[in-house]
Parts: sequence; structure tokens; C-alpha cells
Amino acid sequence: MFSERGIILPVQKLVPKSENDPDALYAPASDTLGHNASTTFRMPPAMMRQLKALCDDKGFPLDSKGEICRAALLRFFNDFVGKYNVPSVMGQVRAMLEVTRETQFNRKYIELFDSLSAEVTSLIASGAMDHASYLIERVVSHIEEMPEGFWKEKYMKEIRAKFGQFMKEG
Repeated sequence: MFSERGIILPVQKLVPKSENDPDALYAPASDTLGHNASTTFRMPPAMMRQLKALCDDKGFPLDSKGEICRAALLRFFNDFVGKYNVPSVMGQVRAMLEVTRETQFNRKYIELFDSLSAEVTSLIASGAMDHASYLIERVVSHIEEMPEGFWKEKYMKEIRAKFGQFMKEG
């Protein structure tokens, strides 16, 4: 669910499968009302180079310095809040993350099918029926890679309803 680089694959649980699960890294920049706060801090140049290297890596699941810093803070909060006599709002943070993620999953779902519909319509109008079918099959193969559950079922149901005539049997 991390970037505009490709199809967003929704995650079904806020709780990571493991400590190294990349889905555990994502924290949105705003709350459910669009509110956010900003901060600035200093770091050694080597840390900034490492941060930039991660952002530039196409295989790394987070795209920006902000995403990486939010993920680091979230992990820090999860590890240390509660171990000290500090008031915790982590329940509120986790609830907000869950709702925000679900909203983003739904938005990406709608965007994907709007874009796919427009592209298929354009291809058909230009007489490229075979390429339209090929595009749909590629998208289906990506959807099939999604984790089992609600979002995969929703994507498959929608693609069958809208583009079933283009899909291969089997």
C-alpha cells in the first residue's frame, strides 16, 4: 500500500505478521480529518545519505523521508511507550491508522478501476482489443498475488464483473 509506483496491495491487519513485515512500517501523514503536524530535526550527514538511499531504492516499501521517519517513530512508540511513566495515546494512534489505511485502500481500489476502465475503453476504441485483454490479464495476475481476504476478493469480484469477457477461463 506504499506508493504510487504500482498497484497498491491492501494489508488486512494492522498487526504485522512479523517484526520485519513491511506492512507494519506504513503510517499516514494525516489523521482521518486531514490534520497533521510537522517537525524539523538535525542529523549527521551520513544518516541523511542513508535516508536518501532508502528513498531512492525502488525495492524499499517506503518512498519518502517522511514515510521512513513516521515508520521509525511508530516503531519507537510501540517499543517504548508503556515501559515508562508516560501517558499513552497509542490506542488512538492505532485506531486512526486502521481507519486511514482502510480509507486509502478503498481510494486506491476506486482509482485502479477508474484508470483501468478508461484505458480499456481507449484501447478498444483504437481497435486494440488484444492489448486490452492483455492489460486486464496482467492486472489480474497482480491481484492474484494479493494476500487472501477481503480486498483480494473485492478486487477479483470487480474485475470479473467489469472485464470478465476479457479474462481467460481457468
